[in-house]
Amino acid sequence: MHTLPLGEVPVRGMGVLTFESVDLMRDELEDGAIVRLGDLGSLRISISSNGETEEKDVTANSIKGAKCIFTPGSSLKKMLNNLTYEKTVKKTL
Repeated sequence: MHTLPLGEVPVRGMGVLTFESVDLMRDELEDGAIVRLGDLGSLRISISSNGETEEKDVTANSIKGAKCIFTPGSSLKKMLNNLTYEKTVKKTL
């Protein structure tokens, strides 16, 4: 796999790079891989199924659904834990 430092990607190429990255991530997730996004975190697929009592009863129809799980990385977790909040007042016209 070849990695191009972000500073070497022309701005006009960022959209193409993003779309290609999304396609690659989707392919990797479809293959059952965990997609690691550096310090940002990771993506993985999780499935839910019927609880079959016998292995012979497990089929593709046993799968109820799938979802994509995002797990934040340590720096993102730290940022989330250190957020501050303040109430804003809605301005009326």
